Amino acid sequence: MKRPVVTAIGVGILLLLTVRMFFVLINREKNKKREFVSKLHYDVSARIDSLGVFNKAPVGFIYITITRGEIKTDEKKVNKSFKNNSRFGFLVRRKDGRFEIFSRDIKDYQVGDSIVVNSDEDKVYHFRAGEKLADTAISDMLRSAI
Repeated sequence: MKRPVVTAIGVGILLLLTVRMFFVLINREKNKKREFVSKLHYDVSARIDSLGVFNKAPVGFIYITITRGEIKTDEKKVNKSFKNNSRFGFLVRRKDGRFEIFSRDIKDYQVGDSIVVNSDEDKVYHFRAGEKLADTAISDMLRSAI
């Protein structure tokens, strides 16, 4: 009778420790993303030129042209500044001079919309016809390679 109870308690403790481990890892990744964003120092406005949608999935790429401000920070150098050389990406420069941003909610954007990227606030503000539609955390829009 005692053996099944002890076994159940042991399995329960192991299960709780495993769940806690996953939450700690997820939280650590979120903090790392926030730190990455804080080192970018982006304060730019951009116009959405086109959208790259993946079939019927709600994810895709937003292709933008910078209309105000400059991108001075090299994301690769910021990634290398981390202890384990993280590989995050947000604004990826293309050969044609435009940038691409990965979005998990591509359906919310249209060609001609404007965005304002302010990494000090960890925000991307989305505008259509001068009206603010949404703001999203940059740290939630990062691409990461594991």
